[in-house]
Amino acid sequence: MRDLIQTVLQAGKLVQGRLKRIHLWLRHFNLTSGSKKSNIYQSVFEQNPIGGILLDLKTHRIISANPKAMEMFGWESIEALSLKEYLPPQQADGQDSYFQLLKTINQLIECGTAHCELSFIKNCGTIFHTELSGVNLSAPYGYLASLNINDI
Repeated sequence: MRDLIQTVLQAGKLVQGRLKRIHLWLRHFNLTSGSKKSNIYQSVFEQNPIGGILLDLKTHRIISANPKAMEMFGWESIEALSLKEYLPPQQADGQDSYFQLLKTINQLIECGTAHCELSFIKNCGTIFHTELSGVNLSAPYGYLASLNINDI
């Protein structure tokens, strides 16, 4: 089990594709509250050097964010936050930001994974560009996604 934890903790040093595979692998764990496996996932989530967010795909509310994501966005707490609140009106390519977010969320719901580039606004008002990849952690939680956010 320690080898497993060590391997997963080193995932932050790997390329984005490998992180996605690790998230898919973790998805097969039975992540019941209070279980050893749940504690392992929480530890990996908190220590990941890449911004991580758990997102409710129905409400678009942020359920949890790791320290790196908190730092990236300039958040002090995540009470009742929605990703929509941190989108500029338009993305760099001219597309409506909320439409792009909805497209990504729909892809997570329908396909189980998604990858895109999105710009967000930090708490201080500056815009930053990201590479976002996510995995739908549906069963047994409903519409829950784990998102990795890389500042590019």
